[in-house]
Amino acid sequence: MEGKSKLTGAKIILLAVHYAAKSDLYSFATLATVSSALSLELMLRVLLTFLPESTEPRDYIPLLQQLSQPKVSFEDAVLPKELSAIDDLSDGAARKKARRLRLLSLISPSASQIPKDDLLTHFLIQRAYSIDSETGLLRLAGELVVPFLGYSQYLRAWFISVLLPLLRMNYDYRPQEGLTYSLKAFEYLGAVEGVKVLISKSQKETVGRDLRCLVGPWAYGDTASKRRKLSSETVDEMQSEAAQEDDDLSTWSALNQWLVETASTNFELVAQAIEDWDGPTDTDYGGYDNGEAWPDEDVQLSCKRQYIRASLASVYNLRKSEKDAISQGKRIVSRISGLMDLDPPTEIGSRAKRPSRPLTHFKKAQAGLTDITPSYFGVDSLLSDSNLLTLPGREALEFLASCLDTITIMQRYGRSFLPFSTAQLCLVATEADQQNELKILLHGTSRRKMGSDDWERFVDDIAWVWNLGRYEPSSPGIGIFGKIEHDFFHKEVLQGLLSAGNFPLATTLYISTNPLPLSTVERLIHLTAMTSYDNATNGNRTRGGMKRSCDILKAFYPAHFPKSTLLSHASALISATHALSFYSLTLQHGVPFAPVNIRVTSDPLSLIQKVLEQNPRAYTNVDDLASIGRDLASAGLLKPSFPNQSPSALALEPERRVLAMCIDASLSASDFETAYSYVMTRLTPSSPSSSAPLSNESPKADTISYTAALLAGRFRPVPQTLRTLEMRLELLSTALLLAPPQALHEILAVWRRAEEELSTLRAEDERAEMAHADGKSRAGGMPGAWTNSAEEGAEPPMGLFDVARGAAKALGKSTGALRAPVVGKGGGEAGREDVERREEAERVRKRDVVSNMVTGGLASGIGWVLGAQPVARGDGEERERR
Repeated sequence: MEGKSKLTGAKIILLAVHYAAKSDLYSFATLATVSSALSLELMLRVLLTFLPESTEPRDYIPLLQQLSQPKVSFEDAVLPKELSAIDDLSDGAARKKARRLRLLSLISPSASQIPKDDLLTHFLIQRAYSIDSETGLLRLAGELVVPFLGYSQYLRAWFISVLLPLLRMNYDYRPQEGLTYSLKAFEYLGAVEGVKVLISKSQKETVGRDLRCLVGPWAYGDTASKRRKLSSETVDEMQSEAAQEDDDLSTWSALNQWLVETASTNFELVAQAIEDWDGPTDTDYGGYDNGEAWPDEDVQLSCKRQYIRASLASVYNLRKSEKDAISQGKRIVSRISGLMDLDPPTEIGSRAKRPSRPLTHFKKAQAGLTDITPSYFGVDSLLSDSNLLTLPGREALEFLASCLDTITIMQRYGRSFLPFSTAQLCLVATEADQQNELKILLHGTSRRKMGSDDWERFVDDIAWVWNLGRYEPSSPGIGIFGKIEHDFFHKEVLQGLLSAGNFPLATTLYISTNPLPLSTVERLIHLTAMTSYDNATNGNRTRGGMKRSCDILKAFYPAHFPKSTLLSHASALISATHALSFYSLTLQHGVPFAPVNIRVTSDPLSLIQKVLEQNPRAYTNVDDLASIGRDLASAGLLKPSFPNQSPSALALEPERRVLAMCIDASLSASDFETAYSYVMTRLTPSSPSSSAPLSNESPKADTISYTAALLAGRFRPVPQTLRTLEMRLELLSTALLLAPPQALHEILAVWRRAEEELSTLRAEDERAEMAHADGKSRAGGMPGAWTNSAEEGAEPPMGLFDVARGAAKALGKSTGALRAPVVGKGGGEAGREDVERREEAERVRKRDVVSNMVTGGLASGIGWVLGAQPVARGDGEERERR
């Protein structure tokens, strides 16, 4: 061509720079065809350095296509007319200026996987970086690269893995957020960082799309580049294939880890992702992959298994126990079943439709899982190939489904579990751990208001949970209660039914069918009743724990256990406690009385003493308090007072002690009349004997009675009268009849003092009467006469004989065992005088008898017990004659 010879190489380079800077691509292309001074690398470097980044790619794509085919030239190519840029330059100046040009390099150190002679691929990638960094118009970079995807496999992988996800994220999915990462920065993100960038802003509605359209392409490019890197190395073919598979799997490990970790904080998002995305093979490459995304089926299968493992691990890492979260977990299980071409596990429904899952593989594995630590349920362990819980297969799916069903069942009864804690309880918990959990469940359920049908369902539910299927008492189960022994399991269930008040179902299950011995059932009924009793705060059997305890006993005693000693004792105890509840009773330090105090007190009858102290005039309810004492004795709470105490004596002791307490309380209240009444009507022996004043029981058995009588006889009422003294003597005579030999001295000493007081008081009365009579005599009347001049209607004063006769009668009552029968009757005045003389003589004789018992060694009656020498009968008769 004309003029070609005038252009040196330096000037041609300067012209190429000039045309590129002016975006005169036609002249640039023409110049490339007329001179051999412009090599392909030089032209691409000039374009990379001087062509404005804002130039539309469609303007220079033809040029690049032309340059990629260097043998093609234009036949009509002529030298460009525009040469003004070099007209004034000499050859030397042109060479000097050309040497000063600073052209960008095509080869990037980070692009070592691209062959060095693939200059166009290097140029396109570097040009895309420049466009993004200088203009931020990432769209132009995409338009530039797409026409050349078929030119280089690396360029295709780079576009799909780097440029395509960034274009979709910045222009299609999140345009409002602007450019967050440059093209080069995004390309060099690590695996974990890349996953977070791509789906950190995903919502439930978009997470499936983002995994398919962002993460999938990004992971594809990483895999492809590693595959080419391995193929370029000189290694053994088998080693290369093994390394390739490891790299492919690690590409998705970051995503799998993200799924599991995110499940603990945002399980709804993970569940939606798994439902909307089929895994690594479900990727949208936009048609740019040319059908070569998964050339290796083994790699594809391995990635799919890892994704299934991560999905199972996500459910185990769930940290919410709400119903919605558990339902989402069940949907994940069904989804994974579909990915594995398996039928989904049967949903747990009614008892007739409840699935039975014989998890033999898990049962065999239980022995090998006894020493695992909590880290077994960590993210890394759950994603490990050796973890049994996430091993892709039917049994792992069935076990996870059973854990979720167990959680659903437990939620019905107020218990919250997580999938991993349920698995721990099934596989690695000890029997004690499972027993404790069963007790907590039954304790909480017994407080819920449930009907009979609900309780039947509950019993069936926990039987299913025992083995995650059909209840088999002959072998251990796989469920959360599977390690609990058969008897313990049924004992706890029975106690739960009793505590909840479901007695008909308890009768049907444990008395009619006998899964437990009846003796065991009896003990459990007693134990449950006493547990409610001990927890009661009020002794009234129509309220709270007392009512529950009473209801339990009524349901089974005496209907089903008529001869039960345990239940009989419990019934008596409840009766006594109920009766005590009507009295005000406070224990030490102001603590109110509670039923359990009766059972923990070494002497329950001492509580009656506190009742008498804290309730005024409670001693008047002696029959009620005595009934409480008898019930306490019937409850088996009283201990014998001395060794070898007979049952009959032990049965009488509570009533005697209560009576003694009431007598003491009445005396403390200065109610001598009531104390006298109790002694004379309730303590007097039925068949007294003057020679043996003892009760039918042994002396030790009646110590309480004689002590009570002595205490009453020793009491000095104010004011003291002849009548009260006579009553005291009667009380002391009763004490003499009840006392053991060693106590007679004490009683007789009190008797003597009381008799002296009586004699003194009577002497004072006689003197007063005589003085009264003398006064009347001096007034003109007969001694002891009654004058009509006295007040009309007044009662005549008692004469000496009347007073003596009354005293004799009183003394006769007090020594009834010593008095001989009176014979003979008199009529008229003579008869009256004869009777009076006899009564007076009898009174004196009785006093003499008691005095002789004291001073003469107890000549008759009980004196022989003390070893006293009898007084001669003749002396006594002579004294009588005198």
